[in-house]
Amino acid sequence: MNIKACTYLVTIEECKSLSKAASQLGISQPALSKFLANMESTLGHRLFIKSQKSLIPTDAGEVYLESCRNIINIKQRTYASILQLSQAPSSTITIGLTPYRGAQFFSDIYPAFSERFPIIQVKTKEGYMSELKEAAKKSEVDVVIGTVTPSDEKDFTFASVSYEQLCLAVPLSHPAASKSDDSGNYFPTIDIKEFSDAPFVMWGSSTTNAKNIEEYMARNNFTPTVVQRSNNALMMNEMLKTGVGVGFLPRSFCKAKQGRVYFSTWPPVQTFNGVFYLKEKQLSEAERYFVYLMIRNSVRSEILTGTNVYFNKTSRAIINEFGGFEM
Repeated sequence: MNIKACTYLVTIEECKSLSKAASQLGISQPALSKFLANMESTLGHRLFIKSQKSLIPTDAGEVYLESCRNIINIKQRTYASILQLSQAPSSTITIGLTPYRGAQFFSDIYPAFSERFPIIQVKTKEGYMSELKEAAKKSEVDVVIGTVTPSDEKDFTFASVSYEQLCLAVPLSHPAASKSDDSGNYFPTIDIKEFSDAPFVMWGSSTTNAKNIEEYMARNNFTPTVVQRSNNALMMNEMLKTGVGVGFLPRSFCKAKQGRVYFSTWPPVQTFNGVFYLKEKQLSEAERYFVYLMIRNSVRSEILTGTNVYFNKTSRAIINEFGGFEM
């Protein structure tokens, strides 16, 4: 299996026609037809069949083409890495991200970004949201993967990807627990004042979740008795599993049979996820492409977790600039 053969086969797959593939590859159709016949004879399997005047891969063809695509990707990444070694970075982009979720997104995005902009150096700065917002205001980071509150939008341009409801997790021992169930599917609305006697596990003050929840509580003249705080979603989830108190969790963490039930609030407490940067900042093409990749990859992740996908005007403009994507 060599790179030339891989390129020929992937082009046939993309064009769905020998004549179109031959034209794109700059060779004659008889030559490409002979190449394909020789490949199939060597492998002992048909790689393509004709269906309604189009060539489509057989099962064996799908297996072989997957390997071809991997080989082509390895070649492209190898050349990009060599180019990075031979040329000084033309510029640097600094991305602000959280230790958990932001880091996951970045690791998924970087290979595709590096392939398109191989000599642009990408640096990261980790922190919680309050720290990253201050870093953005000081121009220490160019864009931040994270969340904003409505009040933040006076300082930042926000490209939204999704929103997620924060639901109240209540231990089974609390009297109000009888109004819901632990199926993870039932989220009746409840008045927060029913939990005036309950200890609360709260998000750390440096998180967007804390600000959204505290604004909601202030509107309802509710002051919680706080027994624990954490900036980390995984830690919040584990503490609430123990039944030490009541607390708000993202909808995606509200699973069945966790020793607790769940409630919604009205109006709902929601967190919007995406990318933000200083309002006066004009993003470069490379920065806009990074934001595009973040939107594309995180949307696929949100669909898998059941979070609500939501694009605002800024998101839609960036998606359209780079040709959109399949959801």
